[in-house]
Order: sequence, then C-alpha cells, then structure tokens
Amino acid sequence: MKDCVKCGLSKNEDEFSKNDFNNLASWCKSCKRERARQWYKENKVAVNKKQQQYRKERYQWFIDY
Repeated sequence: MKDCVKCGLSKNEDEFSKNDFNNLASWCKSCKRERARQWYKENKVAVNKKQQQYRKERYQWFIDY
C-alpha cells in the first residue's frame, strides 16, 4: 500500500506508475490521468498548432527525400 500525494488515498502499488528512476511515482495513475486531461484542455490550441507544424515539416522532409 502507498499513499497518493495528490488525493491522499491509500492505494495498491499497482495503481502507481514508475518514474524515471524505476521507483513508484508519488501520484496515482488516476490523478495523473486527470491532470493530463486538464492540462490538455488548457493548452489545446498550442498543442494542435505544434502538431500541425510537425506534420508539415515531416511532409516536407518526405517530399525532399
């Protein structure tokens, strides 16, 4: 059992993802998912603009190749 820092609930260790150091993360998977959705809503325009730019660059690279 491990406590989530975000929601404060005690959950099984399989409900936590691993971080870069192969340890358990401090936030549970459901809290991380909720935060990621919220962040995307707040930054949707910038994300879509960046994706469009990336697609254009990849397409141009393919044409040049």
